[in-house]
Amino acid sequence: MLMKVCVSGDSTCIWYLGTQTRCESGGKSPALINSSLGATTVELVCDRQIQLRNTTGLHYRYAILNYDLMDKIAASATGAFGIAVALESGRFAVYRFSSSGGKQAVSTLEEAALRLYRKNNSPAPAANRDSLL
Repeated sequence: MLMKVCVSGDSTCIWYLGTQTRCESGGKSPALINSSLGATTVELVCDRQIQLRNTTGLHYRYAILNYDLMDKIAASATGAFGIAVALESGRFAVYRFSSSGGKQAVSTLEEAALRLYRKNNSPAPAANRDSLL
């Protein structure tokens, strides 16, 4: 599962890869991302164990450290893209995703996060005796 999570308190958005590949919190893993835009390496950092709805087994969440790259892929890539994660066994775990609808989904998420951030950080209106409270 690939997800972008925005924190309303500081308007930060982070890309995560959710997998069944076990990891230790804070552990780093190299990965390769391949899309219609090309291929490049990224670093993943194990965030924590997560519970996914309607699934069995343990899942883990990895932060994808190159947020700008993921935004670019979501906005501009065509077709499918893949993330290959190096495993301790010398093998790779490969995850494939469709970029269809990615640009619109990410744009909607970022707009909502920005609205919430502005709402939470705007000063309260000053009341005076003629104000309707």
